[in-house]
Amino acid sequence: IKAVYTDHAFDLAVGPPVFRGDPAISTTILVQSGIPDGVPFSNQGGYKNDELDALIAKASETLDPAARTELYKQFQKKV
Repeated sequence: IKAVYTDHAFDLAVGPPVFRGDPAISTTILVQSGIPDGVPFSNQGGYKNDELDALIAKASETLDPAARTELYKQFQKKV
């Protein structure tokens, strides 16, 4: 776990899929940066993209379903 989630020193890591009813959960766990190193099952690749982080944050606090869907579509195009 340390090699993957703290040191990000690996060639390949396979984790369980993180697909939930709310995309905020999956996007946060899979690609959001700013999560402290060493937290298992979160951004195992150490990926950082400020634009995606901003989309994740905005979508997670947007209540209007249509606006939220559009934000996640933008996110999806970038990944």
